[in-house]
This record gives sequence, structure tokens and C-alpha cells, in this order.
Amino acid sequence: MLLSIGISVFSASMALASAHVARRAETALSRHVAIASGAAALGGGICATHFIGMLAFKLPTHVSYELWLTTASILPALGASWLALRILARAHVTFRQLLLSGALTGAGIGTMHYAGMAAMDTPVLVRYEPTMFLLSIAVAVGLSMLALWIRYGLRNTRLSNRHGFYISGAVMGFAIAGMHYTGMAAVRLTGVATTPTVQLPIDAPVASILLATLTITLTLLVYASNHLIRARAVSTRRDE
Repeated sequence: MLLSIGISVFSASMALASAHVARRAETALSRHVAIASGAAALGGGICATHFIGMLAFKLPTHVSYELWLTTASILPALGASWLALRILARAHVTFRQLLLSGALTGAGIGTMHYAGMAAMDTPVLVRYEPTMFLLSIAVAVGLSMLALWIRYGLRNTRLSNRHGFYISGAVMGFAIAGMHYTGMAAVRLTGVATTPTVQLPIDAPVASILLATLTITLTLLVYASNHLIRARAVSTRRDE
């Protein structure tokens, strides 16, 4: 659980950093690279948080995952992240656009989570308690909006850019993890207990570490691409 939360905060912070780089990019190509890499970091972080969290969830029955639906579940997270970061990359972001970006991010988190849950192949019947189900969506959307407001809506206040970056990254990360674990609290399982097994090609702890490593590697690549974009922009200004 702690690993999944750490991954969510780390990837969300890198995504917000990418949006900042995209806003200051000198060329359209640099802007698109920053947005795409940030969307990959955020979408990948959402998925890694979900599946690491699922590996920490122990069911007294057999569990496996449908490959095609598991793979497809990342698409809502990537698409929503890309759209949200495109909005945030604009030179001037209005409060309404912040709300829209937060709503898109929250919707992407929620859709990915429940698509990933639908990919579970288990003999027990999975249902959701309506109040907690709606609360999980509200957590994702509400905390995503709050994170973006802290990052962009408080730029001219006493909250420094650095502090705002760290706080907004943490809040966005908790939007991802909070949605997942609130959604899991909404789960109601009906069936007969059998031998607990998780059908994976490798052990669950190893799978968790691999997911975490892949996500961290991806976000570090995002950081590297952002650094190159910044360096190129500085070099261009000096040449002029």
C-alpha cells in the first residue's frame, strides 16, 4: 500500500512539472513532447498505483486478470491525462479550465480503476456499495481539482512555486491513491472461499517491484526530457 501511494505522488509530481515545462516551451514540438511525456507519467502512475494496490489486496479465492481488458484499462488514464495537461499547458489558465482539467484527471483515474476491476477473473461476485462508489469518484475529482488549484491558482500568493509544486504533487498523488482505496472500500464480494491464488507469471512482491521500477524509470525519462527542453530554450535565448 505504501509503495502504491509513493508511486502515485511521484508520478503526479512529474506530470505537473511537465505541464509547467510545456507552458514555457519555445517550440510546438517541445510543447507536445512535454505534454505527451507528462501524460505517460501520470497515466502510468495511475495504472501502477491501481495494480500495486491490487497485489496488496488479498482475497480468499482464485484471482486472475484478463489480458486485453487489463491492457485497455490504461487508455482512459492516458487519454484523460493528455487532455488535462493540454489545457494546463496554455499560457493563461482560467479557473474554469482548472476545474475542467481536474474533472478530466479524476474521471481518468476513476475509469481506469473500475476498468481494471472489471478485468478481474474470479469466482466470487463483485458488486459496489453505491455511496462509497460515488464517494470514490468525488475523491478523485475533488482532490485533482484541489491539486491543480494549489499549483496554478495560488501562483501570486505567499505560497512559493516550489512549495506549491510539492504540495500539489502530493495532493494529486493522494487523489489517485485515495480514489483507489475508497473504491476498494466500496467493493462487496459474494461467493464461496477457495484456495487463495493470484495467477501471475511472477510472484506478487516481484510484480509490485517491477511495476514500481517501470513507473519510476518512466518518470525519470520525463524529467530528463523536460530538462532537455529547458536547456534548449535557454540556449535559444542566449543565441538571440
